Amino acid sequence: MIAQSHCQSRESGFTLMELLLAIGIFSVISVGAFRLIDDGLKNIKHADQRYENFSHISRCLSLFEQSLLQAVARPVREEYGDVREAFSGDSQSVEFTHFGWGNPISNWQGDLKRSRFEANLIQDEDGMRDVWELKQWQVLDRAYDSQADTIISCEFERVELRYAGKIDDWYNSWPVSDLDNSKSRMPVAVELTVDAPGFGEIQRFFTVGGQYRERKKEKLQARPSETKQKVEAKGIQRGRL
Repeated sequence: MIAQSHCQSRESGFTLMELLLAIGIFSVISVGAFRLIDDGLKNIKHADQRYENFSHISRCLSLFEQSLLQAVARPVREEYGDVREAFSGDSQSVEFTHFGWGNPISNWQGDLKRSRFEANLIQDEDGMRDVWELKQWQVLDRAYDSQADTIISCEFERVELRYAGKIDDWYNSWPVSDLDNSKSRMPVAVELTVDAPGFGEIQRFFTVGGQYRERKKEKLQARPSETKQKVEAKGIQRGRL
């Protein structure tokens, strides 16, 4: 009777080895689950940061596009009285006059604004960084104390600008010395190429004052008439033969 009860007690319990094995398995599962949760949270945070960076880049490019679409051929007078072209730029920066889309850092708004987009090297708590900045003056013809406000900046490792005098003619600066009347007029389009950290190379084409689309449309509309004239000319020549 005593032996039978002893056997029943052993069968209903766990040995020390079994307990240690169960604890070990539970620990491994717990560590794995914790790592999965931690990795998931890190991925969510990384995705949120990436989305935030992409949204910021999109805003920079959108402001550039809006400004170029509303560009007008209005020269300005600088601090010391020198006249600056309505539209001027090189491979790293561009400055022009455009209709106002509103200044997000102040309540002042005018019909026309003067903006400058430029690549700069700045230093902050993260060290030296290459950025693309939008600076804007609240007046067109500047006084000696006129200061430009920095509206927005994006971190771009490389910035390259090109300007189209015609649909297929591109230049690295504007105005172009070899192009007639380039000082008094604007390019038809601007090409912007940037290297954005985490996104690689981004290339965009922007219309200046709506000119590119209008000239492209005129060029496309001219082609059928040119073709028709050529066909008619060939028909006349054949008739003579």
